[in-house]
Amino acid sequence: SCCAVQLFLNAISGAGCAGFNSKLGPLRPAFTSLLLFTTTTTLVQHVRHHHFHGLMRTVMHIFLSWWIALLPECIHMVNQRLTNRKRGMLAKHPGLDGKVADAPQHSVQATIQLSIESMGCVACINKIDASIRKSSDKIVQASSWLNERDVEGNRDRKGGQARVVIRTLNEEEVDETLQVIISSLVDAGFPCELKKLELTDDLSETG
Repeated sequence: SCCAVQLFLNAISGAGCAGFNSKLGPLRPAFTSLLLFTTTTTLVQHVRHHHFHGLMRTVMHIFLSWWIALLPECIHMVNQRLTNRKRGMLAKHPGLDGKVADAPQHSVQATIQLSIESMGCVACINKIDASIRKSSDKIVQASSWLNERDVEGNRDRKGGQARVVIRTLNEEEVDETLQVIISSLVDAGFPCELKKLELTDDLSETG
């Protein structure tokens, strides 16, 4: 799974997306089919020839192979669960998050949308979300996603996007925080550009 390699690269460097998914992604259905075939034939051979003494080792190998093969789906589920949990906590306790300790003092809220062309897979989403959240104590919410695919499975537009909600004392701090976020993503290997910026004075809206 190219996701495993990308996660490793994310952990040790700020190289950004290595582009494995764009090259190997189209071949994934063939690899998955091949894995399904080998899994089936291996288990059938064990049962047919009564080779049960090595069955446990074979099952462990099969489990590891399928775990690696399905790693993108696993990461996506974890990302969604963490995002939904964070949104639920913020809905119940609006002032809970936000490394912003004293929310009432912050009078400006901004929603930032960034375009990130180098984003290529769910492992990139992990790295981008973490980089944004660590970039500033004014971050309220941060989430990123890959651009939609068309009916043939091809991505309409390369890369993905990120949506960030911040709270600051004034509009000047909004600009400063935006630059900090962009710099943090660049350092992580994901150059980006501003797509949309919306300001509001209503702290009850977190988007």
